[in-house]
Amino acid sequence: GLGVMVDELSWSLAALGQEVWVISPYYERNRKGESGYLKRDGIEWKFNIEIQLGWDKLTIGVHEGRVNGVRLLFMHNPQFFPHPYPDFDAAHAVKFLTAMGKAPLEICCQLRTIPSLFVTNDWATGLCAAYAKKGLFGRTYESTTFFHVIHNLDATYEGRIYPAKGQDLSHVHGLPIDLLVDAHWGQ
Repeated sequence: GLGVMVDELSWSLAALGQEVWVISPYYERNRKGESGYLKRDGIEWKFNIEIQLGWDKLTIGVHEGRVNGVRLLFMHNPQFFPHPYPDFDAAHAVKFLTAMGKAPLEICCQLRTIPSLFVTNDWATGLCAAYAKKGLFGRTYESTTFFHVIHNLDATYEGRIYPAKGQDLSHVHGLPIDLLVDAHWGQ
């Protein structure tokens, strides 16, 4: 699955001498219903970041540790990361995607390390490159190459969001609409 792919790819690159970071959600409860489950691997809270979600600010705790030579950074906010595969309405889904797009970039900025290669994995992280390259972070990421891995192309698992008729969520994501809507979809 996805976790195995991320683990094996990151561990293999670290074994080759590459500096590898993995930034991932820290769910309030894992699939077994446990909370605080990262502590047993030595992963602990280090600092908080704030990101803008429309008119609101979101605080995300950053937990950090190292496993098999890979620096692990976990984003924690119970409202946005309650458990794997949360079922959000359209407005909350856009906020979730905005958080997943902005927070990893902000973490790198706070740690004063801008990667030459930024790999995103699966649809939830698909906006990272857009926020980096469309000026949200100024020129910070202009030399960074973004590479997006698509894990699942099933039509029911591609990140499509269906807001209510007339519901405009552009103030939340703040990106040009042509980056988010495929004008040719359904043709």
